[in-house]
Amino acid sequence: MLAAALFASLLAQAEQAPPQVPAEPRQPQAAPAVPAPATAPATPPPTSAPPAPAPAAPSAAAPVPPAAPPPLVAQPEPPAPANSVSVHVRYAYRVGGEGDGLVPASGLSLGGEFERRLAAFQSGIELGVATNFFYDRFTKDIVVASAGAEPGIGTRTLSQTSFALMETNAWRYADMRLFVAVGGGVTVGYFASPDLSANSTTDVMAFARGVAGFDFAIAARTAAILRFDYSHTFKRDSYYTTTPGDIRPLFGDLFDAGIGLLVRF
Repeated sequence: MLAAALFASLLAQAEQAPPQVPAEPRQPQAAPAVPAPATAPATPPPTSAPPAPAPAAPSAAAPVPPAAPPPLVAQPEPPAPANSVSVHVRYAYRVGGEGDGLVPASGLSLGGEFERRLAAFQSGIELGVATNFFYDRFTKDIVVASAGAEPGIGTRTLSQTSFALMETNAWRYADMRLFVAVGGGVTVGYFASPDLSANSTTDVMAFARGVAGFDFAIAARTAAILRFDYSHTFKRDSYYTTTPGDIRPLFGDLFDAGIGLLVRF
């Protein structure tokens, strides 16, 4: 009886029990972290100098400086033109004629010269040739008496016109040039006096001439000149008689000094 009652009680509990809901699967739990064993601190890597910063690229808005111009190379100055022409105004002096009373010893000289340079050297030495023409004139006013007329004033004239070929030597320094020249040619002497029976006298003579002087530039191709000449005549066929009775040649040596203007081309 007891067994039957116990069985009936168990059967009644089984009928009253609610249906079981299947349980959700459980997520696996992570294993607890195991602390790492204590070790010595790592040695820091050796320090090195920081790399140099790269140059910054130029900004598009920043102005680019202009490139420096190429250095200038000094160019040698071009040589002066080889040809030149000059005109001269000079004081003329009759050497040995100051006491003859014929005409004054002092006079006026006008002339010109053409020169061509043949060679020039780095030292400044120049060689060339020249041809020149000069007219030296001496005058004197005198009283002229004529028969049956009142005395009048006349002019006594003595002149020497020369043509010469010269060899020139010069030394140029900057804008200044020193020069000398030697040469010769012919001179035509002329004498006329209203108080003499013969109206005029003309003579052609050979002569030699020496020249010295210098010129300096006043413009690109223009120079001023200071020049001295001495001309010696060889042939003297025309003479005159002085008041004391001395016989002297009409034409003789000349000394000239003056200034001029030179143009190169």
